[in-house]
Amino acid sequence: MPQNADTPAAPLNQPTGWIAYGDAVRLWGTIAVIVQHVAQIGMRTHDEVAGGMWWYLHLANSAAKWAVPLFVMLSGAIMLDPNRDEPLSTFYRKRFTRVGIPLVFFCGVYLCVSAYQGIIQQREVIAYQQQLELSGDVAAVAPADPFDPNVPQFSPTPPDANVRWRLLADNLLDGRPYYHMHFLFIIVGLYLFTPMLRQFVKQSTAQTRWLVITFALVLACFGEFAMIMRKSNYNAFNLFVPYIGYFLLGYQLRHLPARTLRTIVAWALLAVTTVMMSAGTWVLNHTSLLATLLDASRLEGGAHAKYFYHYFNPVIVLMSIAAFIAIAGTFDRPRPWSGWLMRLAKWSAPATLGIYLVHPALLFGLNLATIDVLHLPIPGSDDHTPMPLSLPLGVLLIFALSWLITEVIRSVPLLRRVVG
Repeated sequence: MPQNADTPAAPLNQPTGWIAYGDAVRLWGTIAVIVQHVAQIGMRTHDEVAGGMWWYLHLANSAAKWAVPLFVMLSGAIMLDPNRDEPLSTFYRKRFTRVGIPLVFFCGVYLCVSAYQGIIQQREVIAYQQQLELSGDVAAVAPADPFDPNVPQFSPTPPDANVRWRLLADNLLDGRPYYHMHFLFIIVGLYLFTPMLRQFVKQSTAQTRWLVITFALVLACFGEFAMIMRKSNYNAFNLFVPYIGYFLLGYQLRHLPARTLRTIVAWALLAVTTVMMSAGTWVLNHTSLLATLLDASRLEGGAHAKYFYHYFNPVIVLMSIAAFIAIAGTFDRPRPWSGWLMRLAKWSAPATLGIYLVHPALLFGLNLATIDVLHLPIPGSDDHTPMPLSLPLGVLLIFALSWLITEVIRSVPLLRRVVG
């Protein structure tokens, strides 16, 4: 039976499965998620023809797309450690406490947010239609899903209560009661099969594991492309399946020896894949030939144009691997310039799940208050933050406020479990 003698022992006073760079992965992954969501808000209000702001936000959004695969890989690196020997009942009880309670609680929260968001959007639709009637303008308004939190849309006919409830139920069954909640459905599914996958890791050779990982990711990429072409999707019960490859990959990458050259190459690959994804997305949005080759007539809402935003295309797979190796190689041990970052990561790590869960609600609340985090006012001036600073300052604001909200929740004994 093959043994995993390469599994490093945890330092004294550290739990089994401890990884030196784990906190750094959590911190940078959480920041990357917030970068995506703040950038996407700005991209919807800026036209790329009008200036460089759209491209700036698009590049930032592209550069941060590795976040969810990175979280999955970190979970695999920790949870698949064969040295973690515990009864099944203990394992599942701990995992339910860690992610099951937050999943149930925040599904309820974000279903309410989605319902309220739909009501607001429908009021805007009614007001807009009344303006059309008064002006005599018969311009068509494209129908859309009023519960899609990603894109502000209008529907010419406000749905009745039964339709609204059905849409909310559909979102829940899809594993997306809100646009970021799919991650918890993925993790819960992976945790259900972790004991079996851990046995596979324990009894297999490294060569076998690399082969399984390669097959799993290649099939996931083909499956993603087929689903785009067929206008189908995963649901809450199988959303985790394609991520098994990433989950196993995290364990394998954990045991790569740290080398400076490998880390440098990983950072370079991360930059290259960012440019590839940004350029590829722009091409799919603007090149009719490629749209024709992809048979775009079969795709609703220009789904082909977002192909590079999906987590299972070759570019993002390479980007995610590069991000894991780069962060692991940079933060595997304290360095003169990184000590404060590692302390920040360790300090913020207990709150990262809560920050991930609450920040979309915060963005929604700020939007209701007409506060644009990309156009923050400069104190003592009528000007707003300039373009190069607007995104990092907006992300910093959302991160800090989300951390504060999370810490308040964690300070309440009856609520602390809902943020992990």
